[in-house]
Amino acid sequence: MLTLLFGGLLAAPIAPHLVTRLQPQLLGVIVGGFLCITNARVLLKASGHNPMPVLAVLAIAWIGASFRVATRDTKLWDRLGTLLREIDQQIDSLRSDNVAGFDVIMATSSMKQ
Repeated sequence: MLTLLFGGLLAAPIAPHLVTRLQPQLLGVIVGGFLCITNARVLLKASGHNPMPVLAVLAIAWIGASFRVATRDTKLWDRLGTLLREIDQQIDSLRSDNVAGFDVIMATSSMKQ
């Protein structure tokens, strides 16, 4: 009983932040995967089987599904593209302004690669 109380005390301040910041689809995959893994572990133990291989496969599928849903957001990729274009523009402006040592720095960094 105390464990449930302690878990609720920990989860109560965290849950509103997660719910407001995560996409509903991603939140659904995370919660659904947690429920599936928890129930699969209990069912496999009750049947006398070793749950580890099945749990490993479920965990890999869960991580893959979470990654797929998280990266499916086109807004994220649009923001990343915008950020990369801004960085390219800043580099071009440094080159055109002929900032002292910029070409030497760029040449040195390309030699290290």
